[in-house]
Amino acid sequence: MNRFVRLSRMSEGSRRGDDRGAVAIIMAVVVVVLFAAAAIGVDIASQVAAKQRLHDTIDMAAHEASFSLTTSGSAALAAAVATAKAADPDSSPEGKLYCVVASNTKVNPLAPDWTQIPATCKPGAKTPYNTTNYPRKTPTKDGFTCNEAICAIPCDPVVGSCNTISVWDSKTVKYGFAPVIGFDEGNTGVVVSTACAGSCGTSTPNPMDVVIMADRTGSMSETNRKAMVTGIEGALKTMNPLMHYVALGALHKSKGTSATCRTDPQDYSKPSKKSGETTTAYNNRVAADLQVQVKGGSWVAVPFSNNYLTGATTPTLNYSSELVAGVGCIRNEASSGSYKTHPASALKGAARYLLGWDINNLGSLPADRPGTVRKAIIFETDGMPQEVLDEHSTGLSLNTPGDMGVGGEESSQVSQACKNFNDIATQTKDEGVIIITVGFGSANTANCGNSKSTPKVRNALAAAASPHPGTGEASKAESDCSTTKEKTDENGDGDFYFCASNGSELGPIFQTALGSLSGGVKLIRLPR
Repeated sequence: MNRFVRLSRMSEGSRRGDDRGAVAIIMAVVVVVLFAAAAIGVDIASQVAAKQRLHDTIDMAAHEASFSLTTSGSAALAAAVATAKAADPDSSPEGKLYCVVASNTKVNPLAPDWTQIPATCKPGAKTPYNTTNYPRKTPTKDGFTCNEAICAIPCDPVVGSCNTISVWDSKTVKYGFAPVIGFDEGNTGVVVSTACAGSCGTSTPNPMDVVIMADRTGSMSETNRKAMVTGIEGALKTMNPLMHYVALGALHKSKGTSATCRTDPQDYSKPSKKSGETTTAYNNRVAADLQVQVKGGSWVAVPFSNNYLTGATTPTLNYSSELVAGVGCIRNEASSGSYKTHPASALKGAARYLLGWDINNLGSLPADRPGTVRKAIIFETDGMPQEVLDEHSTGLSLNTPGDMGVGGEESSQVSQACKNFNDIATQTKDEGVIIITVGFGSANTANCGNSKSTPKVRNALAAAASPHPGTGEASKAESDCSTTKEKTDENGDGDFYFCASNGSELGPIFQTALGSLSGGVKLIRLPR
């Protein structure tokens, strides 16, 4: 019995020793696992940090490179590599260029809004711009991709005019602890960043106050007038009423108070000849009366508006808006008698209204728009100055209101009219206003005078425009835009002077002009 007890006690002690040994072994394994997990955690954290650093580098590379897009696509790609390597000498980024425009949601499947090319950007030299020359992406072939907002078209870095650059890279991360369990290194995966300069389809714009000045003098045909109206309406659809306040003026002046159409032109009523009045006396009276009538009306007919679109997801014009109604009812001035074209006075009137030197309604609109408000004038005209008004103002300054004119159409007078226009433009730009000019129709071929030796109107318009937003160089009129290539080159050079030979071309130009004003550089996500 005692022997049995002793054996039992010995067996129980042996089991306890075995248990303690097992626990020790388990604890040893757990400690190893915990240390391994901690080591892996440290390496994973290192990999995550490396990916974030790479993300910052690639973002910076894409952002900085986008400023070189106006120079050339090749320069932008080179700038992306240089910027990335300056931040991380071990980086080896790659890049690709795109022409990003709005998506045409009226077609199925979605396709680019080809009317924005080449004014916004151009993917290459092939014309026309359509799905034949620039096809859709397939599993075996590169091409454009679209979502509901934008389309991205691969852009040739040499002959294209690209507005978007995509930059990517990946980094190998050496592990410090994981090799003990068989893992020597990891990878951040491919990090991509895409930056767009300019309008970029439907990108969020900067806050702006914009006055659109549209020429509707007698030389504008009815077909072109209608196309111009359609173009302005299309441009409004690219804007954000919460950020963009838009006013409308016309050449020549509008009544501004009409209950049915604020842009109705001032009527010109030629006085009747009195009984016994000599021809000379009558002509003098007509001329004097014309001077009085030309001064009537307003250069800016429709005040600033922020209700030109409805709240619909798809941009939709609000036809209850004074601005939309004013655009839609713009009519040719010829039916009311011709006051001719007074560009200096028109620009002065637009500038004074925009700057608040003449009373405007900006104080009645919400002032809490984020960012710094940019002020701009889009000025379109279709010919050389023909200023019947004889009114000599000293310039734009706050204390010099009133109209301007040279009182005739002789070569020297028209030349002076062009000079006055450029003088007013210079003073307007000195006040921080951005000026975009559009030479339409004969404005591309006419002279600032009746002699071929006088400067071209297009050169005066280009000189009036603000400098290139990317390079700071003066805007230039390189040609008379008589060919498709010349128009493509002129409207795709990125500066603030544009040309058009017919009304249908004004639509994309107005849209691009407004998009250029939103400007800046922003990071975007490309459609897949």
